[in-house]
Amino acid sequence: MARIAFADRCLIQEVDGKTCLVFRLVNQRRTPVINVTIRAAVLLKKITAEGQPSFAYKTFSLDTCDIPLFVGGLQVKHIIDESSPLAPLR
Repeated sequence: MARIAFADRCLIQEVDGKTCLVFRLVNQRRTPVINVTIRAAVLLKKITAEGQPSFAYKTFSLDTCDIPLFVGGLQVKHIIDESSPLAPLR
């Protein structure tokens, strides 16, 4: 069983001059996890023209998606640009 822990918080910070969402993962096993794929999504709430709430999942790209050998901790970044579903947070 893969035991992966996520940090309690994520950050929005400048990395190499770009605004990024940054979060950390850690492999809690004593052995490496092989062929890890990381995906991320955000749940967005919108109000329709009729005033009803509507929810949609939007996936977003990560700088590290496929990890052949996940041993310890890992910092994952998403660049928040115009195409990002997180662009309003910039």
